[in-house]
Amino acid sequence: MKRLLSIIMMCTLTAGTAMAQWNTNRTPVRIFDGTSNSDYVGVCPIVKRAANGKFWMSYLVSEKEPYGVHMYLQLYDKDLIPQFEGGIRVNSYPTNAAWSNYALDVTSDGCAVVSWCDARGEEPTVHAGGDVSYYNFEPFYQKVDQEGNLLWGLDGVRFPQWTDDIPLQTSADVLTNDDVIVQAKGVHFAYMARINPDGEVVMEPQQMAGQVVPVSDSNFLLFYGGAQVARFTKDLQTVWGPVEYDSYSYVGYEMDPYKIAPDGKDGAAVAFARTMGQFSHNIRVQYINGDGELGFGLEAIDAWNAEEYDHDYPRISLNPETEEILVDWESQTSESLVSASKFNYSGDRLWGENGMVVAHKTVNSYSYGSVGSHPMPNGDWLLAWKDLAGYFKMQLRLKRVDKDGNKVWGPISIGNNIDIDHINMLWDDEATYFFWRDNNKMGLYAFRIFNDSSYEPKPSGIDDVQDATATAAACYTPDGKRLSEPQHGLNIVRMTDGTAKKVIK
Repeated sequence: MKRLLSIIMMCTLTAGTAMAQWNTNRTPVRIFDGTSNSDYVGVCPIVKRAANGKFWMSYLVSEKEPYGVHMYLQLYDKDLIPQFEGGIRVNSYPTNAAWSNYALDVTSDGCAVVSWCDARGEEPTVHAGGDVSYYNFEPFYQKVDQEGNLLWGLDGVRFPQWTDDIPLQTSADVLTNDDVIVQAKGVHFAYMARINPDGEVVMEPQQMAGQVVPVSDSNFLLFYGGAQVARFTKDLQTVWGPVEYDSYSYVGYEMDPYKIAPDGKDGAAVAFARTMGQFSHNIRVQYINGDGELGFGLEAIDAWNAEEYDHDYPRISLNPETEEILVDWESQTSESLVSASKFNYSGDRLWGENGMVVAHKTVNSYSYGSVGSHPMPNGDWLLAWKDLAGYFKMQLRLKRVDKDGNKVWGPISIGNNIDIDHINMLWDDEATYFFWRDNNKMGLYAFRIFNDSSYEPKPSGIDDVQDATATAAACYTPDGKRLSEPQHGLNIVRMTDGTAKKVIK
């Protein structure tokens, strides 16, 4: 499909155009200022990272002309500098679905793929007092490159037959060949289709839906109701499954009920909430390898191995090197805010029967939540959650623990916000990155912390390895290619005294 420049889609807002950079201390940086707009500014931010290190962020903005809510995209470079003045308006038709479920994913060449629904072709209803509503919603899917071009046309790829009178839940998941599995879920239907990189619908819509996890060879795992999983080809041919990995079904409040962590070998670990009596939940955990075999046995296991408390909102991460799974969740015990439990692929409890308490309750603990975790070097883990340090003083808290759950550093408190929402947690080998909306300060914020708990990158290069008796004479790659200066990654520096040192930049 011919590429269309997005110049007419650029946002007319002046907010969010200031040059940003990463924080140099514990104070988050504001990357989008919405104080001059309505309450619905920067709603539901989603952030994904491209292979070149840049960050794509999608968010919703309520506007007066044309009245309604629109989706925007912004691209940030590695230094957190926005690449588009005012952002890119993705959809040309407004909607009132300010809190609708939508998706963002990134292709192998760094393009953003988004999904959402708008009120195409319908005149709004104007209510007394000036409020405006729309009552006919249609999903659309769009692909945008890093130059700001709308690759699937000004209107994107649409499915007019997928309409409903309430906002649709939509998703778009990029496969390894950059085809996209798209879904739309309404009150009475759920459909799935496939779009190729050029924006062509290459598979007839199927009446099925679930949470898609791309794996190798353009296959994908599909997790869906009744605690089932199956592996499909891009053409929806069954590779194996469906496999029932637990006899319990999901019971909870989130639109994406199954929290999934791929293992990098075509398998995945999954966590979800199940009922355990009136008004009470527990967290179930299971591991499925690339052949559909269950690591924990025919039944999943409870993360909290007791039937006496209420637990909900799990998050899950996985370390493929150590083959360990970490689940953290919100806990309603008498002492804890957030609990965590660690397992190996065979279901052994590595942190005891009930895991460990990550954060303890305080007098002010009436608004809290698990943000998530991820693996770090040496088998360590970073845990993140939010809590109140005082009346209307919500903070993001971070803690690094070793493989046995012992503190390495933290907890560190970040910011002093009244209401942080939709926290995105990303990471690489050096640092962890957070993006979120502040519901009180009317904007979007970002924060970076390095693995050693510092806030600025350490100087690196040949100068780092000089000492009193020898200086650097030459620098090489690990396979012996000479370099003019150290490159990113591992470098071999030969000293004037004949010794060699390894330098990681």
